[in-house]
Amino acid sequence: MDNITMQTYQTGSIEEINKLVSGWDMYPMIRFKDHVSEFPDVRIETDLGNGLIKHDIYEGQIYQAGTDLDAENLGHMDLFLYALWLKHKELLEYVQHLTLQVVALKGAAINNMPNNIFFANASDFAVIDGWHDVPNKRVVAV
Repeated sequence: MDNITMQTYQTGSIEEINKLVSGWDMYPMIRFKDHVSEFPDVRIETDLGNGLIKHDIYEGQIYQAGTDLDAENLGHMDLFLYALWLKHKELLEYVQHLTLQVVALKGAAINNMPNNIFFANASDFAVIDGWHDVPNKRVVAV
């Protein structure tokens, strides 16, 4: 992640972060690597005197340097998780909208009455065949 992105992530407002992640189409993955060494959990003990002992890490030969777990790499993942959450929220709202439309369409055909449709404003039409259900804002076909 570049410095501008990290700076926005660390100090930016929610609006700035939303603007930053809104244009991302692809998640540039961080390929994490394990740190592999000859002696993975060995310490060297050094006596500093006055009862003080210092423990230093001794790994021997390092076969593969691992990926750092620092603020930049973890912030990178956190930022993209936030972008994923925003997209999830957007899709959930869209699914809820479509669910309401499907429920309305299924309800319009109850009891084989395809004209059983609800209206927001019932003053826009005249009933020719059927009756007007004013409290429920619908026209029921005969």
